[in-house]
Amino acid sequence: MWALLTLFSLLLAFASSEMMGDPEITCGRQHVRISMKMREAFKGHVFVRGHYNDPRCHRNFTNQSDVMSPEMDIDFDHCTMRRKRQTNPKGLSMGSVIVVSYHPNFITLKDRAFEVECFYLEESKIIKTDMLIGPLLTTEMMVKPIMPDCSYVVRKENPDNKIAALGEPLYHEWSCQGPAQQLYCMQVHTCTVDDGENSMHQIIDALGCSLDDFLISDVHYGGDLTASTSSNAFKFADSSHLYFSCQVQISLKEDHNGTCPRQSCDSRTRRSKRSLRADTTVFSPSVFILDVDDTERLPVQMPTCSFNMILIASALIIIIAQSATIVYQLSRRPKNHF
Repeated sequence: MWALLTLFSLLLAFASSEMMGDPEITCGRQHVRISMKMREAFKGHVFVRGHYNDPRCHRNFTNQSDVMSPEMDIDFDHCTMRRKRQTNPKGLSMGSVIVVSYHPNFITLKDRAFEVECFYLEESKIIKTDMLIGPLLTTEMMVKPIMPDCSYVVRKENPDNKIAALGEPLYHEWSCQGPAQQLYCMQVHTCTVDDGENSMHQIIDALGCSLDDFLISDVHYGGDLTASTSSNAFKFADSSHLYFSCQVQISLKEDHNGTCPRQSCDSRTRRSKRSLRADTTVFSPSVFILDVDDTERLPVQMPTCSFNMILIASALIIIIAQSATIVYQLSRRPKNHF
């Protein structure tokens, strides 16, 4: 009876321990802190996905009492934090997936996972001080347009469904927005895909061309500041998560004589299975294409036979006919009775 009551109280505590709102994320110089507020005392686990058994990446609250605000610090040098560098705006992104498990022993449907990301902006500033002695000081005024803000979206045909099946089409879209869009060009290059842990694979090179046609197609530009491509959903062997990352280069259009340059990838050698095979050219027979109103003009082609085959068939028909005539005449002759 005591064991039954203990189990009941454990399940009751598990059911009533709910989070109030979303976690609070604090990005420090060498770590990120995740803080939560619970409605009841928390007796579960907080850990980095994939590092449950690492005490540096896992906090166990099952043996603690009256913990209403659990928190955890994650050091950037541990727990395989995902690092991403981007150029616009220039900076470094540190991210990971944090799991909040309410049950002391099992992962359940009630548990929640949060993708935590800290972005550290990099700025380069040159500060100078000059002293000029002369009859007149000239003040130079220069207005610098605001750089476009770029985004990268990977979507399905149904944008409401975020889960893709293997082989399902995915559409990659890049776009840059800003008040002076007519002044700039963009180029997508150096794209990688990783699983958020240790596996990373480059899929688009520094020139903006696909390295593997089986994974992703070449980037196509719909305008000076828009680009897109497509791929079929794939995954790493031990992970179902994919993280795509690309660099976008922004340049002034006047540096290219007013026309944004575009890389031609047709003549490049790609790192794919086709590059390991000898190329050969095959031709298919001509195909007759019909429009809807051309049905009555469909050409009819009679079957053809060789002349020798016709002679043989005719001889066989004559022999069969003569044999049938002889059998018929014999059957009609009167029989002699002795």
